[in-house]
Amino acid sequence: MKEIFPTNPIQEVIVEIKFPLNLRITKDICEFQDIIKLEYPSLTLEELILSEMPTDIRYIFQNDQQTHSIFVEREKFFFISSDRYNFDSFSSQFLPIFEHFIVIFHIKQITSVRLNFINTIDGDNDNYSTLSKYVIPPLGIDLMNLPNDTKQFAVQAVKQKGECVIITSGALIPGDSPELKYSYILDIDSIMESETNCESLYENLNILNKYIYNEFLLNITEDFRRLMRKNDD
Repeated sequence: MKEIFPTNPIQEVIVEIKFPLNLRITKDICEFQDIIKLEYPSLTLEELILSEMPTDIRYIFQNDQQTHSIFVEREKFFFISSDRYNFDSFSSQFLPIFEHFIVIFHIKQITSVRLNFINTIDGDNDNYSTLSKYVIPPLGIDLMNLPNDTKQFAVQAVKQKGECVIITSGALIPGDSPELKYSYILDIDSIMESETNCESLYENLNILNKYIYNEFLLNITEDFRRLMRKNDD
């Protein structure tokens, strides 16, 4: 965590927190809405059909710009940001909201914490091999020597780091415009599945973020680091 990059490829950051089944969610969700509705005025409901329990409702709150979303279920809380955040700025958005959440719904214990950074790295031209200047896919996939008829691929590596599991997924996908032929999605999940109290959340998120940062550096080249050191301004 020695270097902060002014420009980064982060497209989405997700934190998922699991807690014991809480029936207050349905009963008191209006109180939570009252607190966040100025910043998150949009509310939609989704019906979840789960095999292991009765039908559940997911409450989805969004800000006007649709850059931040909050998903609430009876056992889960998600905060999703599509801003290009570093961890500190993301935490400053997420933690105050979750502090309200645990007070309203009397959350005492957390059973699992997941932090997920999704990065999109674009190639220079219509040849996907140019991405080899920027990325080092898991398991040593050689982008330079992929068969010419390869249009996309996905690969995943799972690592155990202490009490955390790190899941790194790399995928080559077609671009969405004539100018951009190929992109590389680097999706890094860091998961801590152990029961903790709510007071330990920020510390645990820092641990998960450290593993993501280190894994990210293992999957990019020095050329891409130089690009990230450039300030868009």
